[in-house]
Amino acid sequence: MRRRKADEKRAPRITHDQVVELLVDYHLGRLSQATNRAIESHVAHCPLCQMQGLDHTVTEKRAVQRRIRKVKPKRRRLISRRGRIIILMLVLIILAQIIAYEVVRNHLFSNGLPIKL
Repeated sequence: MRRRKADEKRAPRITHDQVVELLVDYHLGRLSQATNRAIESHVAHCPLCQMQGLDHTVTEKRAVQRRIRKVKPKRRRLISRRGRIIILMLVLIILAQIIAYEVVRNHLFSNGLPIKL
């Protein structure tokens, strides 16, 4: 029974090329725990990985995970900035027409002239 648990916790063997292919997924947290352990074990013992500077992958992963947690998704706007400007301009034009209509109507009535609208 103890041997089975030890085997489950032991990381599977992984090649250097596989580690290089999986590094992005490793940093983003997309891999299983067994694969993560395999990558960490390989990087800790592989002289080629250490020469390439990959021995800091565990700390880099933590830093990437922290940054990902801080990122907040942007709220999508229903109406774009240009659309809001166009709507504002249309409202202003309509208000200007209403005001012009009222001014003409009140001006003609104040002079006593009949109007046909």
